[in-house]
Amino acid sequence: MERTGRPAAVAAAKAGALGRPSWSQRARRRRSPTRATTEPLGGGEPQAEGEGEGAGEGEGEGDVFVGPSPVLAIEINGSHASTLTFPAIAAGGTYSASIQIRSAGQGDLEVRLVDFSRTDEGPADVLTMPSVETPFTLASGATRSIELIYSPVAGGVAAAGTLTVDSNDTIAGPQTVAIRTQVRTGSIRVEPANLSWSGVSVMDAAPGCGQAGPDLVKRFDVINNGQDFLQITEYRLEPAARQDSFTVCPAPFEGERNVIPAGASREWRAVFHPQVAGELTAFLKILTATGQEAQVTLRGETAGAGGVEVSPLVLGWPNLGLDQCGERVLQICNTGQVPLSIPQIRMLPNGVEDFYTLSGELYDRNERRLREALRGGECTNLVVLYCASEDIVEGVIELHHTAAPRVPSPIVVELRGQGR
Repeated sequence: MERTGRPAAVAAAKAGALGRPSWSQRARRRRSPTRATTEPLGGGEPQAEGEGEGAGEGEGEGDVFVGPSPVLAIEINGSHASTLTFPAIAAGGTYSASIQIRSAGQGDLEVRLVDFSRTDEGPADVLTMPSVETPFTLASGATRSIELIYSPVAGGVAAAGTLTVDSNDTIAGPQTVAIRTQVRTGSIRVEPANLSWSGVSVMDAAPGCGQAGPDLVKRFDVINNGQDFLQITEYRLEPAARQDSFTVCPAPFEGERNVIPAGASREWRAVFHPQVAGELTAFLKILTATGQEAQVTLRGETAGAGGVEVSPLVLGWPNLGLDQCGERVLQICNTGQVPLSIPQIRMLPNGVEDFYTLSGELYDRNERRLREALRGGECTNLVVLYCASEDIVEGVIELHHTAAPRVPSPIVVELRGQGR
């Protein structure tokens, strides 16, 4: 027994499936045995059926009889059809439909090929046909059902294919049926789509969603307005640098996927924890498995204006003898109205710390930053100790602060240590 899937046979069958008369037309042509004309023995004019001697009383001498002819009919629910369309079903479900092959003539129909091929590039198991062994024979009037199965694995993903049937119906040749599917999809919406904060003080560290106070947290809903489930695959803040001031807390995942059933919603939260002063804006992008995207705009404004002043910007040690040490004081003041943080203090280039040492009431040597934020109008001092060597040792101190963008960060202080 042959099985489906012969490439050459399938290609030939599909190539011959165009320009054929319908099965009903062919059935009417070949409803009864017919008689062909022949040239009489000994010459003379050919005679058509029903002419000449013996017409109406039987077949004349020299007649050739053509037996009952096979007629291939492709039907769906008893009607001729060239397209089968599956109804829209939810992802994860299964729907089967049948196409009937019928022997519509008076002769036996030998079905030589039943082939199904996909015309899309989706997963192979979404739209399938169970194996059909060929050839098989159908007596006049007999039918055989061919089953096709649609099992969408994700909402919004359609599938398509072509069913080809070839037989001993030499007039019709092979016939094809287009197989199509409809889809049900989820549809994402966010509400509200704009979140805003005002009067929030600059802070040193970002609190988690569970630790943030109510004035820092805003809630919004991610809603599925579609007919199928909605799977959230990714969310991100743009620009990425704004992650220092905004944190997004999605709804808890169900199992390993963040899935929202049709008509349902999930509550998400966003937290504003400004690390710098000013008006800050970020955009939250939420992406789904079907390529949809929703956006939430986050706008935060800090309390008052930030400001910082560092003096002096040049520290020198001109009169030290060899192996002598001297101290200089660097003052940092908050000239703004909101807390000022100095999260990073660096000395460059590498190795300069062998000659310069920093200390101060708020200076954290291990973290190399100020341990506490400065309140508006508050100042603190950094003490810079330099011990002279034979060579001139120059470097810089970089003070990274949260008064940006009003004041560029970092502020650079020059170190000029003289040698002997």
